[in-house]
Amino acid sequence: MEALSTTALKQILAHIDHKPQKHLGQNFLIDSNILKKVLGWISPSKDAVFIEIGPGLGAISQALLKKGVKLHAVERDPVLVKYLQNTLEKDFPNLQLLHADAVEHPLAGYNGSESCHVIANLPFAISSPWLDAILSGPILPQSMVLFLQKEAADRFLAPAGSKDRGPLSIFLQAIYAPMGRHKVASTCFYPVPQVDAVLLLLQRRPDPYYFKPQTQRHIRDFFTQKRKQIGGLCRQTENPSLQAWVQALVSAGIPETSRPEVLPLWAWQLIES
Repeated sequence: MEALSTTALKQILAHIDHKPQKHLGQNFLIDSNILKKVLGWISPSKDAVFIEIGPGLGAISQALLKKGVKLHAVERDPVLVKYLQNTLEKDFPNLQLLHADAVEHPLAGYNGSESCHVIANLPFAISSPWLDAILSGPILPQSMVLFLQKEAADRFLAPAGSKDRGPLSIFLQAIYAPMGRHKVASTCFYPVPQVDAVLLLLQRRPDPYYFKPQTQRHIRDFFTQKRKQIGGLCRQTENPSLQAWVQALVSAGIPETSRPEVLPLWAWQLIES
C-alpha cells in the first residue's frame, strides 16, 4: 500500500478546491514507509473493528478497508467528508463515516460490544481533551496508534519524577502500556508541520486500572498546586481519607514532603485502597 505522493495530493486538493486548514491541524501523510509502519503495528484482520480519527483524504482508511475491517471514522471538515463519501463510502459498505467533532465523538460514534482499535492523527489542540474523553470510557480500545506532536507524546508518557508528569499521564499509564514509539519526520506530511511528530503504539494492559471520578478530581486538584508537598495539600482539604492516604504513603517509604509529580503510579492507587 502506497501513500499519496505530494504531487497527487496537491492535485486532489486542487480538484476539490480545498486548502489545508491550519486550525484543524491538517497535515496529510505522504510517506509510504510510515503507512507501512502503521499497518505493521496493527496487523488489521477481516471484520476487526477500527476507529479512525481525522481520516483526511483516506490514505490509512483505504488501506484498512481493503483488509476488510469494519471502520468507523470521524472527520470534522465538511469538504473532506464529502470527498470521502464520494471516493470511499460508496465503495466500502464496511465504512461508517461521521461528520462531527472528535472530542465530542472520541470513538467516531462506535458503541458496540466488540473490541476495537484506534488510529488517530491528532492536532495538538485536541490531543489532551480527546484522550481524556477516551479514558473516561465506557469503551476502552484494545490498542491505539497515535500520530502526536512530540511534546504531547512526552507529556502522556512522562514517568514519575518528570516535569511533564500530570494527571493525564497517570490515568493513561494505569490503563495502557507503550509498546512502540517512532519518530516521524516533518517531511512525511503535507503541508510540512513546524513541529516534531511521533507515532505512538499503546496497548491496553491485561489488568487496566481505572481511577474513580472522585479520585481523578483529587489528582487533578493536586496538580494545580504541583509545587506544594503532598502532606500539606491533603491537610488543606481536611479530608480524612486523603490524610489516611498520606499516612499509607509514609508507611510505604514515601515522605509526605514529596510533590505530586514524583509519586509512582502505585502510590496514587493507594488512595482507593
